[in-house]
Amino acid sequence: MISSIIVAGFLLGSLGKDPSQAIPAGIPTSVICEMTDECVPLEDAYTESELKLIYQVVETETHCQSAESKSHVASVIFNMINHPTKRFGKSVKRIITCPNRFCVGRNKITESTREAVKMAYEENTAPGCYALHSNRRHKKRFSGFSYKFSDAAGHHFYGE
Repeated sequence: MISSIIVAGFLLGSLGKDPSQAIPAGIPTSVICEMTDECVPLEDAYTESELKLIYQVVETETHCQSAESKSHVASVIFNMINHPTKRFGKSVKRIITCPNRFCVGRNKITESTREAVKMAYEENTAPGCYALHSNRRHKKRFSGFSYKFSDAAGHHFYGE
């Protein structure tokens, strides 16, 4: 509790004085948003190279799908990034490039993908989901997680 008060004080003080100041590493963006009553802009929370990786995954996994499907995939990525134990990795690159986790291939990023990633960042559209697959049928369990829902694109989402 004391550490969260100190962190909140630091954030409120530093963000209030200089909004362009970097966000301290290791603090989930959802926590920062709750403590400051407003979200740090997506572009300030992640580097250009991190955002490019996130956009590439979403574009590759959901090419030609709806904004809703894109935001679900992006939410899984943000959930993994913000997991309190860092069990999926300590960096965006490590989380995304872990073998057999995501497909990264497309370099041309559509505006709808950018908007869907921003929507997922600001409003988690797949709360508590940490895994997904697009096999024909969903299973009750996948990668140690329980089935939560499927979207219109055929992605199946799993969480705690």
